[in-house]
Amino acid sequence: MSKKENKISITNPFQNMKHINYALVESTRPMMYKALKYWGKKPHNIFRKYIENYTKEKEIVLDAFAGSGITPLEAIQINRKAVAIDLNPVSTFMIEMVAKSLNYSKFGKQYIEILEKLTKKEKEIGVFITKCNKCGNEARVTGIHWDGDIPILVRYECSCLKGNQGKEPDDFDKQVIKKSENLKIPYWFPEDELPKTDFFKSVRKGIGNQYYKLWTNRTLYLLSFLYKEIEGVDDKEVKDFLKFSFISMIHLASIMVSARRPKSKRPDSGSWGRPAFILPKRHMEQNPVILFQRAVEDRQGVIKAKKSSEKLLANKVKLARNFQELADDKKDKNLLVLTIDALDLSKSIPENSIDYVITDPPYGGLIQYFSLSSLWAIWLKHNNKKFEIPYEDEITIEHKKDFERYHNLLTKALREIYKVLKPGHYLTLTFHNREINVWNSVIKAGAYSGFIFEKILYQPNKRASEAGVAMPYGSAISDYYLRFKKPEKTETTDHQKMDKEEYERIVIKATKDIIAQRGEPTEMTFILNGIYTELFSTGRFFEGSHDDIVNILKANIGKVFVIIESKGGKLGPKWWLKNPEDMLFKQVPLSDRVERVVLDMLRGNIKVTFDEILQKLFITFPNGLTPDTKGVIEVLKEYATTTGDGRWRYKPEVNYRDTEHSEMIYYLSEIG
Repeated sequence: MSKKENKISITNPFQNMKHINYALVESTRPMMYKALKYWGKKPHNIFRKYIENYTKEKEIVLDAFAGSGITPLEAIQINRKAVAIDLNPVSTFMIEMVAKSLNYSKFGKQYIEILEKLTKKEKEIGVFITKCNKCGNEARVTGIHWDGDIPILVRYECSCLKGNQGKEPDDFDKQVIKKSENLKIPYWFPEDELPKTDFFKSVRKGIGNQYYKLWTNRTLYLLSFLYKEIEGVDDKEVKDFLKFSFISMIHLASIMVSARRPKSKRPDSGSWGRPAFILPKRHMEQNPVILFQRAVEDRQGVIKAKKSSEKLLANKVKLARNFQELADDKKDKNLLVLTIDALDLSKSIPENSIDYVITDPPYGGLIQYFSLSSLWAIWLKHNNKKFEIPYEDEITIEHKKDFERYHNLLTKALREIYKVLKPGHYLTLTFHNREINVWNSVIKAGAYSGFIFEKILYQPNKRASEAGVAMPYGSAISDYYLRFKKPEKTETTDHQKMDKEEYERIVIKATKDIIAQRGEPTEMTFILNGIYTELFSTGRFFEGSHDDIVNILKANIGKVFVIIESKGGKLGPKWWLKNPEDMLFKQVPLSDRVERVVLDMLRGNIKVTFDEILQKLFITFPNGLTPDTKGVIEVLKEYATTTGDGRWRYKPEVNYRDTEHSEMIYYLSEIG
């Protein structure tokens, strides 16, 4: 097989295929995807559905920004071959750890030996101890809540009581803390400096320039001892899985973990919830020995993750060393993992050799993957330089001046994807960013690479982004799935820029149409979903920003739109038409149409799941019409009862409202 070009006969493999033109319902992630925190994990079942739809068994799927490995691992489960590419060495390490089989006997033996040594060391240095409030004996500290540099709550376990207990720090606790600050650490730990970029600006201001200050001195002592013991393991496979366990918990041992408020009633649980290096004033210091034990043994630990992956992958994973080995059916290989730049795809993958690409490229600077991963990489790169993170090659935006560089790199990456994809085949690109210039970059990059843009689809996720509820006028939430096709023959296209007048016209018209189609006052979040879809569907790029869209609409308050304040609404005020009577016909409110669909499903099925109802609604009401799931739940509570197995059953005592209003809803729902 030629490295430069894989000549194929061009046919239309999708002649009888139906495209996915509606949103899908996200399901709960299996345990194998939960063992290590990684930002921006995509819905596995939705990616699987796309892979099933656009490929056949034994065909090759590529993810050029593989991240947490959802694409390759889902592809293998349905008998496809997969190529996982990521420049981030932490990403490819994580994918390999999830994919590889684990020798539980060897791993267990080494784990127990190391845990015993670590527990002994914890007792020896005596800095995670307190006095039990009940019996007065020495007890083990499980965690401490801090308010700035003042300890405010000690959590501990004692044999005289069941479960963890809490107490205010006393003089003994303060003496232990002071002692711990003077501990000399005789083992290696990372002394790397935090990069001098805006991402790390606030944390450098808070703790100084070194990474190691993200852990308290006593925590760092035990972490460095633990890593020394892991490094001393001879068996490379076992050592790698122990390192995987180690990095899955070190962020939780840091001072970046927020302590939960008392009202949450979860004093032993903290979180690193935002994709940023932050120093919360109220933070939690957790015992690293307990964290390591949880990282291996608990519900989201490595053992459970491997049991989950073995069940789902059924030992199907056969790692290839190169693409030629992957493509050769006689070799029986199905996964190729490469730590390379997406800009160099065609150096490792022949042209016209990939059957389908589904990928989640960097959203401008929304998530700084390399910077976030550095917390793990600074440990992993000790005696292993492959974990050096190449910050300078990341496709991201951190400063405004970086945008042109981001656009150029994204365009080059999509050109590489274009090269390796077979003619007539498809690229699905997931995307989320509220900045219009970043949307422009995607449009231009796809067009300049030679792709034909075919479809944009709004895909709700289970959890809305923080931006979606924080913006006063809302923000587009969840993701957009963009469908591109590589033409059978090279085509030239005139990629025109949209002028300001047309831009404003589309924004205003799209907003009017969305409100009219919904038939009720609508939050900006849902309006933006429709505006972005309409702008992108033109296939032309447009100047402006998210704020420009909001300002265009604000300028038309009193002329075209009116604002209706929403009581208790987290998504901001609702927008309505100043002259709703100007609509061609009075639309039945979306909430009533949603209610009708839900009622029909309840009456037509003995029992129905919430996901089945959502899927029907997503198909019926796409993009800007996608309903709020909270409203769906309210309808279910009114007309149905839970069955104990996660399903809903229609309440027989509810008298169906067979009025003229209901008949009109039914009529309109039938005609769309």
